[in-house]
Amino acid sequence: MPTHFSHTKAIRLRGDAKALRRGDQTLTQTQALDIVAQREGWPNWALLERNLQPLSLDEQVKTSVEPYEGGVPGVFLVRLVLQDKDVIGTIKRAGGLAFELPAIPPRWFVRRFTNHEDRADDPFLDRRAKIPLGRFVDEQFLCILSTNGVQPSEIGAEVDAQLNRLAANFHHEAVRALASLQNGDSSSEVTLLFAAINAHGIRSVEQLRFASISQAQEAKLGENDIPILIIAQDRSLMYQHPFGWTEMRPPY
Repeated sequence: MPTHFSHTKAIRLRGDAKALRRGDQTLTQTQALDIVAQREGWPNWALLERNLQPLSLDEQVKTSVEPYEGGVPGVFLVRLVLQDKDVIGTIKRAGGLAFELPAIPPRWFVRRFTNHEDRADDPFLDRRAKIPLGRFVDEQFLCILSTNGVQPSEIGAEVDAQLNRLAANFHHEAVRALASLQNGDSSSEVTLLFAAINAHGIRSVEQLRFASISQAQEAKLGENDIPILIIAQDRSLMYQHPFGWTEMRPPY
C-alpha cells in the first residue's frame, strides 16, 4: 500500500471516477471512487483520503488559463483558486491576499475582469500601487490576458511561445505572496511547473517537487505535458524548445 498520496493526484483520480460513472451509470459515486482507489493500491477511497499529504504551497494555488468565451484568438481567462480551507481562513483573518502581477511581454496586456463591462473598477486588480497587484476575492483571482498588437497570422506562434510561461509566472507570484503571509516557505525542495492541456483545450499549471534541480530537469512528464519553469530557492530556470533549460533573466 502506498504511504503517501498527494492532493494533486487525488483531484485527477476524482476525474477518473467521473469517467467511470459516465461509462457505467449503475455505479454510485462512492463505488466509482472505491474502484479508482483500489486500482491505486488502497482498499477504499476513504482510506486513501485519510493518508493524503498536506498541500504544498504550490498546490494551495490552482492555476488555469482557458480561451475567453467568444472565441476571440489571443484572448484568455486566467484563474487562480485557493485550495486549502485553513489557508483561506488565515487570509481572511489577515484582511486578504494580494500579489505582484508578473512582468508582461511587450505584445501582451492584462485586462480587467468584471461581471459588468460598464464598471470602471475591478476587485481583482489594484493599479494604484507603483507595481500593479492582483487580489484574491472569494478565494480566487481572475483577469483577462490578451495579445496586444499581434498580427492575426502571428497569434498562434505568440501564444505557443508565451502563454504557458505567463501562466506559470502568475502562479509563482501568487505562491510567493502566500509564502510571505505564512512566514516563508519552510521547504527547500525544487518545484517543476508544467502545463497540462485537456481535451477541451484548457491549460492548467501543475507542479511536481524534487530534491534537486537536476532531478527536476530529468523528470518524465506525460506525452502532452509541456515543461515551463523550475523554481529553486536561489534561482529559476525556464524551458525553451528546442534548447532546453536556461536560467531566467529579467523580465523572466
